[in-house]
Amino acid sequence: EGTSLWAAEDSFDYDAVLIDPKTKNVLGFDSEHPHGLRKFGKLDGTILESGTVGGGGSASGNGLAIDRTNYTDPPHIYIHTLENAVRRLTAFDPDNLSNKIWAVSGTNYSGTTIYSTIAVDSNGNIYMVGSRVTGGFGGADYSVLKIDSSDGSILAVYDTGAATNSIAIDSDDNIFVTGTASGSKVLWKLNTSLVLQASLSTAVLNLGASLSVTMTTVLSRETVPPADRQFSKTLVALANDQVWYESSAGTMSVLSASSSKIDTADYLEAFELEQKVFIVNGSNLKIADFINVKLTHTALTTAHAHGDILTQTQSAGVIASMVVDFTNAAKTATYGYAYYTAATAFDTSTGVTGSGSGTGFTPTVVTNSPHFYDWTVYPGGSSGTMPDTAYLGCAYRGRAVISGNPKNPHQWYMFRQLNPFDLAFVANDAQTPVLGGSSNAGKIGDIVKALIPFNDDYLI
Repeated sequence: EGTSLWAAEDSFDYDAVLIDPKTKNVLGFDSEHPHGLRKFGKLDGTILESGTVGGGGSASGNGLAIDRTNYTDPPHIYIHTLENAVRRLTAFDPDNLSNKIWAVSGTNYSGTTIYSTIAVDSNGNIYMVGSRVTGGFGGADYSVLKIDSSDGSILAVYDTGAATNSIAIDSDDNIFVTGTASGSKVLWKLNTSLVLQASLSTAVLNLGASLSVTMTTVLSRETVPPADRQFSKTLVALANDQVWYESSAGTMSVLSASSSKIDTADYLEAFELEQKVFIVNGSNLKIADFINVKLTHTALTTAHAHGDILTQTQSAGVIASMVVDFTNAAKTATYGYAYYTAATAFDTSTGVTGSGSGTGFTPTVVTNSPHFYDWTVYPGGSSGTMPDTAYLGCAYRGRAVISGNPKNPHQWYMFRQLNPFDLAFVANDAQTPVLGGSSNAGKIGDIVKALIPFNDDYLI
C-alpha cells in the first residue's frame, strides 16, 4: 500500500508525466488549453514553471521524452501532440520551459490520439512510434521514425506493417518496438539506422495473430565489462511442453530432446546457474545445458568424478581436455567444459583418460551444446538423495535450491556450492549441501510457498 507524499492541483488535465533524471523534478503535459507543460518540485509538488505548446482547439498529447545526454546543448524535452488534425513535435529546454527550442508540424509524423511514444538514444537522436503512415516521408510506408534532435526533421523510417504502440532503447542503443501483430510479428529489434535485427513471432509466444502489445520496457546495467572478457546471452522460453532457445539472433528453435519432457500445463519454475537452465516442474526435474560438451561412450565401470580432468592426446602436442561436470545415471554420457591445446575437438578414435579413478574410454559420439537431460544427483551413491518431486527452485550464493515437494512440503534442499549434483551433507565443510533438518534452521514451520533470493544477501 503506497503513501502519498504530496499532491498538486491546478486547471491542467495531464496526459503524460515523466521524472527529470538530473533534477528529479516531475514534468507533466496537459493536452487541454493551453496545451502546456509544467514542472513540479520533487519535494512538495510546487509548480516551478510552465511552457506552452500550442493554441486553441481540441488537442491530445501522446509522446513525452527527455534527453539529458548532453547537459550543455541545452538538454531537450520532446512532446508530440495532435492538435486540430495537425501533428506537432516540440522541443523545450527542461531547465527553462519558456525556451521553446523548436516546433515542427507535419503529416509525416506518426501518431494518433491513442498512441505515439518517443525515446532517445545515447547520441540524442529521437525515435517515434505510432499509427502507420502511408506514402509519407520519401513516399514510404512506415510506423517507426528516426528524427534529428536539432530541428525535428525525419532522418529514417521503418515499416513494421502495422501500427506501433511502444518503444524502448537499452544502454547499447538497441531499439525495441511493439505493436499490433503484422505478418505474425509483434516485437521488433532495430539498430539506430532503423535496420531490422530481429523480430518475435506470435507463434513463438503461442498467441493469436490479433495480439497487440502496448508496452515495451528494457532493463539494462550501466557497467561495461573489461575488454578481455566476452559475454553471450541466450533467450530461453518454455512453452507447449518444450524448451525453446535462441539458436541464432532473433531465431527461436526447439531443443529437440525436451519435447514432451516437461509439462507446461502444470506449475513450473526455471532458473539459470552455471550457464544452464534448471527446470523444476513436479516430477520433471530437468537441465538445459548451454555450456558443456557431451561425450557418449560405453557404460563405465566407475564414473569420472565431478571436477576430474579428462585428457585425450590425439598426437604429439595435440590435446583435447575436459573438466568433468556430470555423468548420467547409466554412466554412458559424460558432460564437461572442454578446452584444447592445438586440437579443435574431441575425436572418436583416441582413448580418454582421467585424473581420478574413473574408467578410461573412447568416445563414440561427441556432441556440442545445447543438451537436455534429467537433473539427478551424481551417480555412485555418495552424493545424497534427490527428491522425486519439486515445484520451487532458485539460485542462491552459487547453489541450486529447490523445495515444494508435496510429500514433504516443509522441507528445502540446498545443493553443494558450485555443484548442483551433490546433496550429501558433510560436517565441517563450508560448501556442503544443506537440508532442512541437517542445519540449525531446520525445516520451515509452514508449507514452503516460494523461494525468493535477494542477491547474495539472504534467501526468503
